[in-house]
Amino acid sequence: MPDQPLSRIDAQVTRQGVAHRGKQEAETASAGCAEAPACLESHLFEELRHAFTGIRAELRLQAETLELEIMTRLRETRLLQPVGMRSSRLGMRVRKPRRPGGSFTLEWYRVRWRGRTDYIARGAGDRYGRKAFIGALAWERAIALDAEQGLSAIRRQLRLMSEIERRLQALQGLRAQEAPETMDTQALASPDGEDSA
Repeated sequence: MPDQPLSRIDAQVTRQGVAHRGKQEAETASAGCAEAPACLESHLFEELRHAFTGIRAELRLQAETLELEIMTRLRETRLLQPVGMRSSRLGMRVRKPRRPGGSFTLEWYRVRWRGRTDYIARGAGDRYGRKAFIGALAWERAIALDAEQGLSAIRRQLRLMSEIERRLQALQGLRAQEAPETMDTQALASPDGEDSA
């Protein structure tokens, strides 16, 4: 069907009464909660946690893809080096969360011998600095510092989500502590404990 220009009558954005119907549906939905603000807050917090779970899954996939690319690049470059330049073995891994619901970590390590690795401390911040790779060979350090651009962006997002979740938990705790006090104040305001309206 070819595009036709809209006449002035057809250009009306919403039919009369549609906006009010949406408002009534929202009021009906919130009326299902005994305490609408508390219910809405709880729903909002749960929605945010659910969204963060999805974002973490996306970031995990990105991190695993980067891990594969980095390890392949390190292995291929190592094979091109003269025999004496292959001694230091730098690697990167995506590590599972230490606690349920936590964030995974992206860390660099050195291979000591087969099956034994030493974690390289990152220090403060979301990015490994040049000093962290002092024991690595120059070509390994160059690959690691280049890879840190993508890895640090993932770490930053994980850190920010964790901070938001901690603040939400603190806020929920404060709101839960204040709720009984508010109820007591309301009960004192009307002797029957009923609403005077």
